[in-house]
Amino acid sequence: FVTRRRGGGQNATTTIHAVELNAPDEEHLVYERDGDVELTDDPGTLAYMEGPNGGRVVRTSTDGTHVFLTGTQYFENPDQDAPRPFADRVEIATGDTERIWQSSDDIYESIGTVVDRDMTEMIVARQGPTLYPNQYSVNLATGEDRQVTFNEDPTPEITGAHRERFMVRRPDGFESVVEVTMPVGWETGDPAPPAMFWFYPREYDDQESYDERARTYNKNAFPSFGTRSMEYLVRLGYAVVEPDAPIVGPQGRMNDNYEHDLRNNLAAVIDELDRREIIDRQRLGLGGHSYGAFSTVNAMVHTPFFKAGIAGDGNYNRTLTPMAFQSERRLLWEARDVYLSMSP
Repeated sequence: FVTRRRGGGQNATTTIHAVELNAPDEEHLVYERDGDVELTDDPGTLAYMEGPNGGRVVRTSTDGTHVFLTGTQYFENPDQDAPRPFADRVEIATGDTERIWQSSDDIYESIGTVVDRDMTEMIVARQGPTLYPNQYSVNLATGEDRQVTFNEDPTPEITGAHRERFMVRRPDGFESVVEVTMPVGWETGDPAPPAMFWFYPREYDDQESYDERARTYNKNAFPSFGTRSMEYLVRLGYAVVEPDAPIVGPQGRMNDNYEHDLRNNLAAVIDELDRREIIDRQRLGLGGHSYGAFSTVNAMVHTPFFKAGIAGDGNYNRTLTPMAFQSERRLLWEARDVYLSMSP
C-alpha cells in the first residue's frame, strides 16, 4: 500500500493505493481524503492490524480482496444528531465501499477491539445519556450481541442531576454554548442557587470556525467525571456552569480582543442564566486551570461579577512569555500594550 500527498499544509490531499508487487504498474485507489474536507464528509481512516512480525500493517480481509475504513460520521446539528462511529469495507479492485457497521442514533458505540481479520466480530463500547459505559461482543455474521463487562455508575446522584445546554448570544452577535448542571435535588421552580463557573477560553477566527468545532459534541455520551471535576459541587448546593468562552480575532493576534471578549462572554452567560432563573447572580464563583486560571484572574480584575475565584497553575504576567502564548504570535515588543493589559 502506497500513500501519496498532493499539495501542502492542512489542505493536502492524501491517497492510498494498493499495488501488487508482481504487477507494479497496476494501482488501485482504495482511499482518498481532501485536506479541506468538511467534518461531516470525513471518510474515516484506513484500519490497521498487528503484522506477522510485529508492528502495524493494513488490515486486509482473509482472502486479500478488501481493506477497511473506520471513522465517525458527524452531522450539521449535533444537538439533533449525535456522532456515529462506523466501519466500511472497501473492495481493492474496484474501490467500491460498503458500510458493515455503524453506531445507532440513540446510543453511542465505538469499536474497542477487532477480534477477527474480517471485522465480523468486535468488542464495542456502548453508552448513552443514562446508560453507563460497558463493553459488548458484537458478531456481524451471526447477529450475536453479548454484554461482557458489567460496570456500574459510582456517582448516580451526580449523573442524575438536572442538566441544561443551550446557546447564548453576546452583544456583538457571536453565539456560543453553555452547559449547566443543577444541584442534586433541584427542580424547576426552586429558588435559584449560587453557581460555580469553571472554564477555559479558546481562540477562533470567526463564528464558522467555532461552529465547526462544536459539531463534535456528543449528546449520547454518558456524563463523566474526573477527580478534578467541579461537578461534584452540585452535592453542596451549587449550580456548576461550564461556558465556552470564545476569543475571536485574526490569526496570530487573537488577544487584541481578549479582555473585550472575556467580559462579554461572561456577561452574556450570566444574563441568560439569570433570565432562566437557574442561578443567583449575586452569589457567583469562577475558576479554571492553566489558561483558565489566567482567565479567572483576568475576570476577577476586569469584571464585577464574581465573589471569589479559584486559579490553578496560571501564568499571570505575560512579560514572562515574551515570545508568544496560546495563538498569539507577536513578540512582547510588537504588542506591548496587549501583553501588559492582559497581565492582571
